[in-house]
Amino acid sequence: EIALTTPPKEKQVILLGVESLDKLLDCFVYTKAHLPLLAFEMFTDLALSKVMKAHGLSKPLDSDCPFYVLIEVELGSGFDEEKLTESLEHYFEQEWAVDGTLSQNSVQYENLWKYRELISESIAPSNPYKNDVSVKISKIPAFIDVIMNTVFKEHTDIEVVLFGHIGDGNLHINA
Repeated sequence: EIALTTPPKEKQVILLGVESLDKLLDCFVYTKAHLPLLAFEMFTDLALSKVMKAHGLSKPLDSDCPFYVLIEVELGSGFDEEKLTESLEHYFEQEWAVDGTLSQNSVQYENLWKYRELISESIAPSNPYKNDVSVKISKIPAFIDVIMNTVFKEHTDIEVVLFGHIGDGNLHINA
């Protein structure tokens, strides 16, 4: 007997620029509660600049932000583009995000994902020391703050490229 799965539904991506880790976490809590979430990925401005330089990509947003969030959602089952647009507006109304965009088609969807997916490839030539760290989601802002403020103050010669899967508390620290 062969069982078939439900065909995948249409997916869309939101890319947000945020000014702080606390606001990033606010975005996550709201997103998890209100959207059919498939992925919630975070990366820093340094990670973004590495991808843009290595792959000749332009800035995805008009504003420069210290942190970026890529949110992938699944449309269908009562969740449509209008509700997704309302959610995007909510991030701005709450002042969690300062800039953002929503994929309008499959090409934009794929292009927005490149900013996250190409990070490891972009930094590979520098042969970074890679660390995958699991952190309780609610502790992520404090953990990253310690890394960025303590490590950078003690070791000004180290460049740390930080990105990860906020939804499962998995961070990639590459120095």
